[in-house]
Formats: sequence, structure tokens, C-alpha cells
Amino acid sequence: DPKTGFPARRSISATVTSVDPALADALSTALFVMGQERGLKMIESIGGVEALVVDSTGKLFASSGFKHLELPSSIELTAD
Repeated sequence: DPKTGFPARRSISATVTSVDPALADALSTALFVMGQERGLKMIESIGGVEALVVDSTGKLFASSGFKHLELPSSIELTAD
């Protein structure tokens, strides 16, 4: 956390999708540090990006358009 100099504690994970990978990287870092409430407000104000945040309790929070990016539950993923 640049404000305190200590590690960010609001989030466990922050994922941002965008056609611009550098933008997604920068926004995911900001979102991670800001936490879900302030961070998702920021994401909603930017066109063409969606986000998913896992907070420090493990609860998931997503931007309004993130659901369209999720796989249907009928699809099974396997590792190679």
C-alpha cells in the first residue's frame, strides 16, 4: 500500500480484463490496493474493463459486466 508503505491487506486477489494488457495490469494493482468498494467504483467508471476482487475474508466481488465473462457451469475445465 503506497499510502502506508506496508503490504495491502484489503484484498487477496484482483483480476482485471481489458484488450490492453498494460492497462489491465495497472488497474488490477490499483484495485488490489484500493479494496473492492472504492476499486470497483473506479472500474465501473472506465469503459472496456471488467474486474473480480477477492477480499481478505475470501468473499468475491465483481464489476457489473464480469458475469458475461464467466464460463457456464456446464463446462468442465481440466488441467493438462
